[in-house]
Amino acid sequence: MTVLFRALVMLSVASTSLADPITLPNSFTPGTRALATEVNENFTTLVTESNAQDLRITAVADINDAQDQQVLTLTGRVDQQDQQVTVLAQRADLLDQSSMALMAEVGVQGQDIAAITTDIDAQDQRISVLESTIVSDQLFCVTAINWPVSDAAFPCRQSSDPNTIRNLTFVQVLAEGWVGVSAGGDFNNRMVYIFSQ
Repeated sequence: MTVLFRALVMLSVASTSLADPITLPNSFTPGTRALATEVNENFTTLVTESNAQDLRITAVADINDAQDQQVLTLTGRVDQQDQQVTVLAQRADLLDQSSMALMAEVGVQGQDIAAITTDIDAQDQRISVLESTIVSDQLFCVTAINWPVSDAAFPCRQSSDPNTIRNLTFVQVLAEGWVGVSAGGDFNNRMVYIFSQ
């Protein structure tokens, strides 16, 4: 979460000039002398914009890395569930074999099978719940702490389209079907809200 928070902060700082074209402070006319201070001012403007672009690129890369880590974590959980299902299937096979051997003596084979089926159904439900938690998209909004109760729009960036910043109100975010999953910040001025779909 530290890398993701740092990336969101960098995006909020760097995004202020995202849509602005570069305007050089000095123009030069052929045949006239150019002052070194004016040329240096133009170079400084270009270097500043280049640094801002580097910040935006780094922030997007950090967000992608955080998303990749979440996918790896969820994949690991699914693998664990698959292993549990395999173990349960092996137990079911053993119980079936035991039931066949004890069928003449014990009339509880049906109860054992029902219990195994219940276990497998419970595992299937757990796997379904786990699969439903895999996030297809996330929305990151850097806002003021009172955003949920205000009509103000703040910059939000979607993980599926990290190059686009949309200014959204809290009501618009909810209307689009986003579900809040995390919030953090200094709880005084700036907050980062994370939503998923």
